[in-house]
Amino acid sequence: MFVDMSFKSRLAAFIRFDRNDYNDASMFIRTLAHELARFDHRLGQAIVDELTKNKQIVDVTELSTQFNRLILEPLRTHQQDLQNEGSIVIIVDGLDECSHLDRAETGSRDQLLQLLIDNPFRLFPFVRLVLASRPEEDINVMLAGRKHIVAFPLDISSVETKDDIKHFLEHKLSEVDKKHPESGFLELCRQKNAVDELSMRASGLFIWASSIVAFVANYPERLERVLKTDVPKNALQALDTLYETALESVAGEAGDEDIQADIRRVLGGI
Repeated sequence: MFVDMSFKSRLAAFIRFDRNDYNDASMFIRTLAHELARFDHRLGQAIVDELTKNKQIVDVTELSTQFNRLILEPLRTHQQDLQNEGSIVIIVDGLDECSHLDRAETGSRDQLLQLLIDNPFRLFPFVRLVLASRPEEDINVMLAGRKHIVAFPLDISSVETKDDIKHFLEHKLSEVDKKHPESGFLELCRQKNAVDELSMRASGLFIWASSIVAFVANYPERLERVLKTDVPKNALQALDTLYETALESVAGEAGDEDIQADIRRVLGGI
């Protein structure tokens, strides 16, 4: 939406934390500077000028110092022109997935949250920051009740969420069919009304929808087994049913002795 809302994209940056891939908060300012440089050549040149003046800035552990030099100074240099062109949007997704592991050393996650508390773009009202995150304790404690932050708790039971999950399932199941068109898996899904049935069992959880696609993809018997389960009453029950069904299915399938052995090791360890 932000890309298409004007004659020129208003999406200045999209940064997505991922616990398995991009989870280091100390990299955030450098990533944001890179995204802003790609978004607007004037900002890009201003960021290059800052780096030319002080190449060591990328090695500084204080995020606020990096932020002032690499983000605020370039914005200040071109503030009037950028402001006249309209709002620009920075999206940060999965804030909760940036790691706690460096807390004892540099505390990058805490530094990033402190930056957000300090309303970093208060002098640049044309910059809008959109954050998406699970409500983890430190994030809630530090960001809740701030006057410059408008919070929108997501309702997993809403019609919009259910529609989003249906769209996600349709897309992912069609991808399976493209990879293995000879399997007829998508046709089976249509016959079983799988998208609607699975979305009802997701209870508003994208992690459930993502896991179920990985589990049933090209395994008709697994799909049948999941569709035979009762529609859960809440999100916790949805996850319990999913994991129980997955364990029972995988552990009982012929030719999966290695998986069965792995499961025994995990259960033995627990």
